[in-house]
Amino acid sequence: MRYAAMLGAFGVDPRGVAGSKLRDLDRSTAVARKFLRLGKFLGNARDLRAHWRARARLIEKRAGAGAVATKVRRIEETDARASETHADALRVVSLNVGCSGASLAYYFLEQLVWARAVGLIRARRANARVARLAALAELAVYVFSLQMCWRELRDASAAFEDAEKALLQAKKRDDDDDDDEEEDDDDDDGDDGD
Repeated sequence: MRYAAMLGAFGVDPRGVAGSKLRDLDRSTAVARKFLRLGKFLGNARDLRAHWRARARLIEKRAGAGAVATKVRRIEETDARASETHADALRVVSLNVGCSGASLAYYFLEQLVWARAVGLIRARRANARVARLAALAELAVYVFSLQMCWRELRDASAAFEDAEKALLQAKKRDDDDDDDEEEDDDDDDGDDGD
């Protein structure tokens, strides 16, 4: 309703009755949306804590694996791949930590913006600063989310290519098996005629 009112207000005369009513509707629904999101940052705090703990566990595993590798003094190809996968998982968890932290900051700052909009906070300079910080936090959420989506698309593309290769290899094996069976049938027919 808010976005419909906002878009509708652009299409009509702002000094007219319809324009002023649509702008009022836009403002009031914006305040209502922010009210409904009060306390949402607490869920983000829970997510941030979970991602932070997962990151700490991955770092501990990496440190332990490094100590074992140092004692053994032997690096195999499989160890390198495991280390690569571990580093990739650590990057993903770090992106999740950043996204959750930015979401936490954004929703917390949005509560202050709401408090200013309803008149609980009257300082104008503080409002401008808080609104700017909220916009930066929202931008950070988008940056982290886009990076995570980019990684997911890349991983999905790699998985698709691997599945396509496996399918082609399976088809080739089936074709080779069919050819071998035909050759065996031909050999059997030739032995009976002699």
